[in-house]
Amino acid sequence: MALSKKQAEIVAFMRGKESVTKKEIVAEFNHWHYTNEAFHIGNILSNMVNRGVLKRIKKGVFIIGNNSANTDLSLNNPDQINLF
Repeated sequence: MALSKKQAEIVAFMRGKESVTKKEIVAEFNHWHYTNEAFHIGNILSNMVNRGVLKRIKKGVFIIGNNSANTDLSLNNPDQINLF
């Protein structure tokens, strides 16, 4: 499954860094949400951890996971287009 625009921006921000804290990510991308930035960005990060794009090495600290390089932009099911 392809990364969303926000997820791709988070991965690009993390590239070249050993680890990144949730606090650093929220500080960088707090303009995405009007209120409760930490909550909403935390949900994005949890989703990325569940998909294997990121790894949570301890509470609030993340590294890029194994699946970030092989997320494709193609459809998983070619019949999906026929639904619309």
